[in-house]
Amino acid sequence: ADIDAAAARAARVFRPDVYRAAAAGLGENAPSADVKPEGAHEAPYSAPGVDGPITLGADRFFNGDHFSGVLPNISADTPVNLRSA
Repeated sequence: ADIDAAAARAARVFRPDVYRAAAAGLGENAPSADVKPEGAHEAPYSAPGVDGPITLGADRFFNGDHFSGVLPNISADTPVNLRSA
């Protein structure tokens, strides 16, 4: 699979700007960041929102892993290990 083509497809469908605009149209607050860490919160927590703090739900992964919110710079030759160490 062409990693650049996959990245381009992902960029076309991952549109936090559209989500924020839709939330605003409904009078709802939305997270101000495009990405956020996942897996670290056992309970609801506060995060920066467009119109002030917003409460987000717990996001703890069943296996205890964390995702930083930042994807590594990978190429088609980079081996992918989907298992935790």
